[in-house]
Amino acid sequence: MSSSNLSPEAPLKSPNSGPDLVPGSEASAGASAEPITRSRQRRFPHRPIDRWRFWLPLGLQLALVLAIPLRNSYTVLTGETLVLQTVPVDPYDLLRGYSQTLRYGISARETVAELPGGEFLKLEEGAMGDFGDRIPLYLVLEPPEPPEPNAAQDNPPAPKSWKPIRVSATPPALADTELFIKAHSQGSEIIYNLERYYMPESQRQDLNDTIAQLQQDDPQSLKVEVKVDRFGAAVPVALLIGGDRYQF
Repeated sequence: MSSSNLSPEAPLKSPNSGPDLVPGSEASAGASAEPITRSRQRRFPHRPIDRWRFWLPLGLQLALVLAIPLRNSYTVLTGETLVLQTVPVDPYDLLRGYSQTLRYGISARETVAELPGGEFLKLEEGAMGDFGDRIPLYLVLEPPEPPEPNAAQDNPPAPKSWKPIRVSATPPALADTELFIKAHSQGSEIIYNLERYYMPESQRQDLNDTIAQLQQDDPQSLKVEVKVDRFGAAVPVALLIGGDRYQF
């Protein structure tokens, strides 16, 4: 047989060799996979959460929670003491949870508006009606007359209430013995942030009953001891019921 009739033999294939590769297939696969991977990275980026995004809101919430207790503590530690006279309130409104509802002789807007400097309260009332906006004000008080020097020391007299003498829309200049409380008007009321006094659960009901009885028999015997700092912020520190003092 001539050699021209014989076809060339196919190259032998090793049993361990992999599948045949089409020329250029590996390069094309790698090229197509790379854009897909980059596309996924663009669509789903891996970004770690910045620490400040966690700590900043937490810090702001903590500051808001601590602001009022810290302010009250500052007032109690640095403030001056004065006594305010309360007035009867609705007996059904006396008890609310763990707090005592209080109202003062200086709580009525019409009363404060009659003091020297109170004209701006009358004008605002006529312009905006009974439900006007909050109007800031500063109430100046003077201390009561000191007790007689020969008064019996065994039974000291009950503390007397401070007397309101004027009101202003801006922080006032004071004499050496005067103090001022920062407040705001709201409708027909003046709000001093002294309208709630919180007490322990164990004594809450007994004190409420005593106060309700005193408001009927001797309303002048119920007073509140207050601390006032140099900014005019006020905090109630004790209830003066008859001759007794209850501090919580």
